[in-house]
Amino acid sequence: MKKRIVSNFTSPLNTKRLRKHSLPSQKYKKESRLDIWLLRISYFSQVGLFALTILGFYFTVIPLYQKAVLDEAIAMKEIELKSMQKTLEKSYSQIRTFSLHQFIFNWGAECTGLLIRIPRSSIDRKEILKETEPRSKILELDSSTCLREAVLKDKNLKNLNKEDYEKLREQVDKLAADLDGKRKVALQDFKDFPNKAKTDPSVLEPVEGFALSILEPLRRYMSSQQQEAWLFSAAVHQGQMKIESKYAVNARASIQKLSEIYSNLK
Repeated sequence: MKKRIVSNFTSPLNTKRLRKHSLPSQKYKKESRLDIWLLRISYFSQVGLFALTILGFYFTVIPLYQKAVLDEAIAMKEIELKSMQKTLEKSYSQIRTFSLHQFIFNWGAECTGLLIRIPRSSIDRKEILKETEPRSKILELDSSTCLREAVLKDKNLKNLNKEDYEKLREQVDKLAADLDGKRKVALQDFKDFPNKAKTDPSVLEPVEGFALSILEPLRRYMSSQQQEAWLFSAAVHQGQMKIESKYAVNARASIQKLSEIYSNLK
């Protein structure tokens, strides 16, 4: 009985049946392996996607953020730079104004004879008569050359930039040429005034001021003819001094107008 049972199980028919029953299990194994690999691939794809996300963040988002921060920093620096430029321009404008005023004050006096020392009058009659002789120290001073040299020598003008310095130099050249012409005319009038006074005494004005005050105590020592000669000489000298003074005042006023050359600039 046992042999029959064994033989039944080991018979070709049973073997074939067993093979048929074993086929689905092998197919399931193949499908399970495929599922495993698909799952693994999905894991790998997720990891890869995460890596790509990190790389995209690193190479796109971070640079964009850094660029935005840099743009903001540049904008702030530009604002600071503009503020500094305005401060520098304001400071330079003040320095330019100061330098120009110093130039006008110093050389306006120097080149128009304002600093020429006036000789003291002596009580001695001979000295008084000598001082009433014609003088033209102011008109003999070459104002044009003085101003042109002043532009080159003045240390304050070194604070000016090249454009402003050249503009000032150009205006000084024009002014120097104008003053030179006026000075020559005034000098000729100064020289011609004594002869003009002799020809036409009406051009003379009455002697006044210091010259008249020093004459009073000397009248008793002088004859009427000497007094008239002294008064004529003093009147001529007085007229010549007015010619000098008029030129000097006008020259200083012209030099003072140099302060307006930067008035249209900030």
